[in-house]
Amino acid sequence: MLGFAEFADAAYKCSDEMAQLIMIDINARETGVRNDELARLKRTDAPDLRGGVNYVGGPQHTNYVERSTYTAYLAQIRDRFGWRDVDDHTYNDLRADAPSNPSSASASEPPKEPSHV
Repeated sequence: MLGFAEFADAAYKCSDEMAQLIMIDINARETGVRNDELARLKRTDAPDLRGGVNYVGGPQHTNYVERSTYTAYLAQIRDRFGWRDVDDHTYNDLRADAPSNPSSASASEPPKEPSHV
């Protein structure tokens, strides 16, 4: 689910995770790796992103998304397609003061294959 959504919580991390979902899609289309699987998922998947909450009827609630349900769903997609979680260190390599030979993986965690941020 991309597009307009109203979260009943802070949305900054959700925005990063939605951007990562876009990158998963672009990567699949550009490389062809698992593109058919992702295209099928986009056509057929219809998760309940409201987390079982029954909102009062009306157009103002059409796009309500329960944050923890949504982020759990995005984690499933990331895991399924081999991408790392977005965390507090995801963008460290983009900092102006980053070392000239940056490593986005922590020493204690081996990188997933393929290795994506």
